[in-house]
Amino acid sequence: METGLVLPAGAFLFYLALVGWLLRRMERKIRTVRPVFPQWGVKLKGISKRVATATGKCDSCGGRVVGGS
Repeated sequence: METGLVLPAGAFLFYLALVGWLLRRMERKIRTVRPVFPQWGVKLKGISKRVATATGKCDSCGGRVVGGS
């Protein structure tokens, strides 16, 4: 590797690692605040999450949904 590219390449790899870590951290935080359907014991996501947040009920069976922890 050329000497003039060592510092920029290292900075780029550091940047990629930082972005990856931040994305993983964001996904974990999003996962913890998803609404939970107590009958199934699962956290809702996608359209089910949006319907449950707006109505307070499961889009499949109409059961009451509680907020995430």
